[in-house]
Amino acid sequence: MKELLEYLLNSLIEDGYEIDQKEENGKTIFEVKVVPDKIGLLIGKRGRIIKAVQDIVKIKARLENKIVYIKVVEK
Repeated sequence: MKELLEYLLNSLIEDGYEIDQKEENGKTIFEVKVVPDKIGLLIGKRGRIIKAVQDIVKIKARLENKIVYIKVVEK
């Protein structure tokens, strides 16, 4: 799933981000650290772009019987 998330982020913002993966209580949490200049590109108007990215990653997670969350934080 991390590879899928990296692919999507490379398509959207190319560089200026880091992905940290954590496991908590059977849930996978991806913390995406983005430079302030590109955080708007990732979130999009009213959060539409990040919601679409989350939906795509959650579909992959559902196929693998996992629970996934994505957090976006400023680098």
